[in-house]
Amino acid sequence: MFGEFFRFDLRYQLRTPLVWIAALFFGVMAYFAISSDHVQIGGAIGNVHRNAPMVLVNMFDYFTILGLFVVTAFVANAVLRDFELGTSELFFATPMKKAHYLFGRFAAGVAAALVIYLVLGLAMMLGAHASGLDPARVGPFSLAPYLYGLLVVVIPNLIFIGALLMLLAALTRSMLMVYLGVIGFFVLWSFAGYLTRDINNDFVAALVDPFGVRAMGRMTRYWTLAERNVQLPPIAGMLLWNRLLWIGVGLALMTLTVALFKPVRSGTGRRWFGRAPKAPDDAGAATPVASARVVADGPRATQRFDAGATWRQFLAQWRFDTKGVLKGVAFGVMLAFGIFNLFGSIALSDVMFGTKLLPVTHLMVEAISGSYSFLLTLILGFYAGELIWKERAAGLGEVNDALPVPNWVPLAAKLATILLVTVAFIAAGVATCVLFQTFKGHTDYEWGLYLEGALIEIIPFLLLGALALVLQVLSHNKFLGYLLLIVALVVRGFMGGLNFEHNLYNYASAPQVPYSDMNG
Repeated sequence: MFGEFFRFDLRYQLRTPLVWIAALFFGVMAYFAISSDHVQIGGAIGNVHRNAPMVLVNMFDYFTILGLFVVTAFVANAVLRDFELGTSELFFATPMKKAHYLFGRFAAGVAAALVIYLVLGLAMMLGAHASGLDPARVGPFSLAPYLYGLLVVVIPNLIFIGALLMLLAALTRSMLMVYLGVIGFFVLWSFAGYLTRDINNDFVAALVDPFGVRAMGRMTRYWTLAERNVQLPPIAGMLLWNRLLWIGVGLALMTLTVALFKPVRSGTGRRWFGRAPKAPDDAGAATPVASARVVADGPRATQRFDAGATWRQFLAQWRFDTKGVLKGVAFGVMLAFGIFNLFGSIALSDVMFGTKLLPVTHLMVEAISGSYSFLLTLILGFYAGELIWKERAAGLGEVNDALPVPNWVPLAAKLATILLVTVAFIAAGVATCVLFQTFKGHTDYEWGLYLEGALIEIIPFLLLGALALVLQVLSHNKFLGYLLLIVALVVRGFMGGLNFEHNLYNYASAPQVPYSDMNG
């Protein structure tokens, strides 16, 4: 049964355009990162060969981090697809073993993701032989760095990431909760790196990084250029223990998934979140005949299609979408992750060059802009997909499209929801900073500066949310819309290196706004 699940799911995954679009996108990025200084992945290459072993291995490592949200579409969706399509009961009614079901889907998702990294390796090979590249910057070809990158970096990372996603998908049966877990993991990983960057114990700092970036960095930080051009990090010491640890964590997560997964229909069994729905009370339900008589005998509604009716439709849709987002568990948890990251940043950065800093307002605003609002990119991109596909995911797309509502009303309401989510997120950051100032005894709150900083921060994110909505509508596929947004963000990051640094070329960009306490 394992083989059947694996073959069926892998064949399904490879027939979807998302795999090949992601592979093409990653391949193009890798090609230009190797062949040009204008495109950088994980930092500049420097004076080593452009196809040096360490350059290629680091490229594989950083692309596994970049592909964290792409892999979700292959691994988590493999489990959730049966529940979304209503075919889970057919599988669960057969005498299958849930271990075969889960491991087959897991292996197929990892294999589909591995195809992307095989294309990535091929693109790096081609990039090292691009026309116009200085031959002195290119070393001799060797297959060893590519095999090393796939076996030591990519596959262990995919095992851990895939196992984590599979556990979240199997327990929650919700793509929203899976992406929430991914965002939480990303925040905790970033925060752990911030906490361990100055500790003296290199072994601990290298061990807590599930991607192995810090382990390789610490093992090669004293290498000369000649060593970096020809050598690969030995699979020993902290690197070996890092890889064994996180492969073990991945296998443990898969074992936990098999133990906790219940092959039953959604809505039955134990609920992990919220309360079980109450059974309907048949005693108080009206009979069809009585209901029809009330409708026939009651007053007739007057239909209106004027501007006032359209405005009320917009407000009703806006309230409905906004309530669904702000009252959801996902937004609350993502907000908690952001506040946790912000509080840790402002609490640990109160010293500059050995001098204690007061928590003045402009430093608080800079902290919001630096270590807090970056999460809004993930949140807005995620909710753009959820808002656009909400009706279709619930099976009500055709019903919703048949309503006498102008086409612009639901889209404008979803854009207004994006705006309110952005304002709420930034306002929560401001409240956190004010509480921190109060805790530190600094009561000189500059409310005007907070307001200016919030407005400067909100506008580009509103534009980014609008772009995410447009890409979801044009792509006709939620995951393809997510991928197109990642493409847009990456291209925006490369524009300056291609001499398109002017803000008019760069969507949702504006000049930096410095602030001075001397003149306000």
